[in-house]
Amino acid sequence: MLPEEIITDILSRLPVKSLLRFRCVSKPWRALIGSQNFTKMHLNQSIKTGSNQRLMLGFLGIHSVNVDSLDRAECLNPPFSSSDISNSCNGLVLVLAKIPYVWNPSTRKYKQLSACNVEYPTDNDFASAFETYGFVYNSEKDDYLVVRVVEFKRSDFSWIRSEARVYNLKSNTWKKLPDFPYQLPYKRVWGAHLNGVLHTAVETLSRGNTSIMAFDTRNGSHYVVPKPNFASRDAEFTVEVLGGCLCLLHTLKRYRMDIWVMKEYGVKESWAKLLTIAPPLVKPYDTLCPLVYSRDGAKVLLNHDDKELIWYDLRKGTVTNVSVSGLPFLFYADVYTESLVSVDCFGDEDVHKGRCKGEKFRGKSPLHATKVEERNSIPAVLPAKSDRSISSSPPPPQHQQQFIIKKNMPNLPPDILVDILSRLPVKSLLRFRCVSRWCRDLIDSKDFVKMHFNQSILASSNLNLILGFLGIYYVDMDSLDSAVPLKPPFSSSDVSNSCNGLVLILMGPKQSPYLWNPFTRKYKTLPDSLVDYPQGSVAADTLYTRYAFGYDSQADDYKVLRAVEFRGPDFNWIGTEAKLYSLRSNSWRKMPDFPCRIPRTREWAVHLNGALHTIVINESGQSILAFDLRSEKTYVVPRPEKLVPLGDLRLHSLGGSLCLISPFKKHRIEVWIMKEYNVKESWTKLFSIAPPTVEPHTILCPVAFSKNGDEILLNLNEEKLVWYDLRRKTTRDVSIQGLPFRFYADVCVETLISPDLEDGGNEIKKKPSIRRDKRNVKIGRKRH
Repeated sequence: MLPEEIITDILSRLPVKSLLRFRCVSKPWRALIGSQNFTKMHLNQSIKTGSNQRLMLGFLGIHSVNVDSLDRAECLNPPFSSSDISNSCNGLVLVLAKIPYVWNPSTRKYKQLSACNVEYPTDNDFASAFETYGFVYNSEKDDYLVVRVVEFKRSDFSWIRSEARVYNLKSNTWKKLPDFPYQLPYKRVWGAHLNGVLHTAVETLSRGNTSIMAFDTRNGSHYVVPKPNFASRDAEFTVEVLGGCLCLLHTLKRYRMDIWVMKEYGVKESWAKLLTIAPPLVKPYDTLCPLVYSRDGAKVLLNHDDKELIWYDLRKGTVTNVSVSGLPFLFYADVYTESLVSVDCFGDEDVHKGRCKGEKFRGKSPLHATKVEERNSIPAVLPAKSDRSISSSPPPPQHQQQFIIKKNMPNLPPDILVDILSRLPVKSLLRFRCVSRWCRDLIDSKDFVKMHFNQSILASSNLNLILGFLGIYYVDMDSLDSAVPLKPPFSSSDVSNSCNGLVLILMGPKQSPYLWNPFTRKYKTLPDSLVDYPQGSVAADTLYTRYAFGYDSQADDYKVLRAVEFRGPDFNWIGTEAKLYSLRSNSWRKMPDFPCRIPRTREWAVHLNGALHTIVINESGQSILAFDLRSEKTYVVPRPEKLVPLGDLRLHSLGGSLCLISPFKKHRIEVWIMKEYNVKESWTKLFSIAPPTVEPHTILCPVAFSKNGDEILLNLNEEKLVWYDLRRKTTRDVSIQGLPFRFYADVCVETLISPDLEDGGNEIKKKPSIRRDKRNVKIGRKRH
């Protein structure tokens, strides 16, 4: 039986589409997912992680676009004819019609607002009326409000007055507000919603003077937000929201647009100009509307003239068109977060045109129906934690805070259960192993371990940097915020490469290496293997040992290649001995000796395409030698034809491709990448870098591409990490808290893979050797 908090934590991280499927599992699950507390918890989780965000497109039909992919526009078929959308709030969208609707496009539920007549003026000079709507959430009352402002104008379009009313979703009633003493701009929506306050540009009675008016729905008051100091007053501006901050679009003579952001709400000095855009980036008289930042914050998605979406790069000042399949010819867009929020504010009831249908609760809330079901079954009780980040109202009494799970997790449909768990990080899965023996067997099974690993690779999730040299650290690749120290059960911090979540730890010259999974904390010591010194008249005076680690997909085996280079008293090369360790057989085998020298670098760790790669020195100079782990044979990978190195070449792996670093003239460094493996013509110069971008004699190591592929993370001199912009050819430092003074870095994915293939993921089996047993016991004591 799963603990309550684990079930809630798992479900709160899933998309709405999956949760709607899980409602069919059982009636208790339907009550859980439809409850208000879980709905708020799921919404807070989505807002916190920035997940489940979509674009809502209106005008020519209603369409939805995933913000993360921006690949295609899905046509939504709402149960009403109108496609004129206002703003969204917590996943609910206000759809404008003769009588507006509040609609949740994720759950497909909607509710029509009650009718509200307009009190027209009796003046003889009254000629026309214009309506503007705004949709907002009142956190104090835990209610959604619709504000309607009707402006009355004369025949010459001069303003007479404005009538204001507010609609409460909970009570389904309209309330009249004091008239606004402002003239609103000609806009169909009042969409700048921030912290329970609606914002818009207004014109005061003195013609030409425009201000930012804020209407606080919590107390019904309105006030003026200070504007930034414009260089010119002869301009128009509109108000939007971008990234949780108030945003002002300042248009100057219809040619240039400045976008300002208020970093600290209500503080005039916090206004900062975000960008300036003008021809030829956009055509004259075009309109722009900012929608959302990119994940890395380097770009802003803009709605260009209600016809296309474009990315504006804040660093480069360039514009890139976004190709979205199925995008309508004309549209206006708003960002919304998928949620389970009910349009009737009472949990999980089927709402249609303002009437509740579906489950027969006889006038009681779903909470009451849940308690009735509790008396008729033997469920596991799941207490719900109150969530004040959305609602500041006091939580219900403790005896009412109950969710019910009727069935244990093993009774769930297998495909649903496996799909949920395979998307979780390793840390959560290790916690779930303690729930029950059944859950432990599931998570430890070989099939699930492989499925979880494939899911991480497919989604590019659970990626970390492993840092070695002065201790071992890991850094989350998505945030790059802090270096977390790891405490392995051994003293060495000399990290070789990683492969599928396993890391090869190098020890002293007379000690065997370790295979270690830093996320499950399991490790295994490789058996000792003696070095066969050369025989004859030539004696080896010095030896250098190199290790490399990779995966043989054909044999489903992890292998470690050890190369020992022998040198004489005058450091002349004598020979190189090669041995191969198999994790499956837990033994070493001697391989044919390498007929070449190996440079004294630690980067014989480039594992790619089932082969280990390194730079070797032979009669023809420096070559790329590859050792195929499947056939256990060596071959030479061709170098770039136009490459003329003036120093030692260095080899790395970058974005799943072979990467070559070559020093060139005047302290310049060239970085080449092989786009198609083992095809000489596919070598392409990725970039070249020289002072003053980097200092002379810099040791450069590429680590990873950014998610959008515009930047490369570089390790400079094993002292700091920087982002290199491929287009602007500039660098910017990466500020990571707790970063060690010296380090080398490797990208590692979190997995459940065990460092011993024989145990299927469970505890590591100790070898029957008495000597080895004593050693393991000794190590175990040190750990305690």
